[in-house]
Amino acid sequence: MVELLLNHGSNPNAEVNGGKPIFLAIESNQLDIVKALVNAGSSILNIARSSNGHQISALALAKFHGHDATILYLQESDRAKSTKKLTALERDYSLNLTMSLAGLEGLDSLKQRLDIDLQDFIAGSESVGRLFFGEPGTGKTEVAQRLCGMREGYPGLKQAGINAVYVSGVDGRFEIKKIIDDIAPHSIIFIDEADKCLDPGAGMVSAADAIQLHHALVTHFGRKPIYWGLVGTFSALRGGAGREISHQALEKTLGRELASRLDYIDWCFHDWPIENLLRAARATVAKRGLQYDDEALLMLANHCLSTGGALRSFDNIDRALGRQFCIAGWNPENGSRVSADIAGSYLMRFMPESS
Repeated sequence: MVELLLNHGSNPNAEVNGGKPIFLAIESNQLDIVKALVNAGSSILNIARSSNGHQISALALAKFHGHDATILYLQESDRAKSTKKLTALERDYSLNLTMSLAGLEGLDSLKQRLDIDLQDFIAGSESVGRLFFGEPGTGKTEVAQRLCGMREGYPGLKQAGINAVYVSGVDGRFEIKKIIDDIAPHSIIFIDEADKCLDPGAGMVSAADAIQLHHALVTHFGRKPIYWGLVGTFSALRGGAGREISHQALEKTLGRELASRLDYIDWCFHDWPIENLLRAARATVAKRGLQYDDEALLMLANHCLSTGGALRSFDNIDRALGRQFCIAGWNPENGSRVSADIAGSYLMRFMPESS
């Protein structure tokens, strides 16, 4: 009966009461049905959501119930997927993602998860919702803009034939809503400052504006397959800096329907340790050629951490210093370097609050 329904176009990923058909098949230990659903394209990563907001995978559910034959089948399916021959699009995508996120120290595990997550979306046929959160300056905007080809020297995913769109919440609610309405299926969109657009309590939008944007997100989530990346600090949902997101607060702010579609468990951007920022800063300056004394680099990195800007702030400072050196006739071949005195003078002149 299941195969008959699938052959006549039934959706193997349709959700019923928060779970997909494969969830019921695994719970009832129906291996033949599990195989039929997987062969028909059923996702095995996110098949349901637990009460605390965690996404449940097919393998985790099978292990929970101790269904050994289903566990073995799912493990073999996962291995086959990981070793399959990549298509030209997948090869271009993977290369462009690696090049776009090069030099972002301390985000290795998150980059790996993002790579797998986006590959699954590209190969699938349903919307994906991710909530990227963390303190200011931890790399959220940097990652989103690089993937959308908005940062100099990084190709972005568009060069791999993937429509990747970045929009900032500070650009206004109406522009975001229009982009959401017009975006093509199978696109990737990052909405920066999304927390301020969806929560009237943040003071940027009215309650009516937040409701309209919320309605647009919910409507298009089910209407066309889009990778929805909502980016922000989401501090109101965490009860303060450094805390994890509360699922109850998420439902209260975004509503149960939208909150149930957003996975946030694995998408936290943690604060930069100074060592990682220094490595990332060195990778940044290597692309432009401006040289720094170690003491100058450490001074600027500490400033960027203390002001909450991290790598984005350092990138801006490096560009500004580069312009000043060019105006002064600087030539990288003559050994000109940014000394601690130059760095300190720059901070005192242009950023006096740091002195």
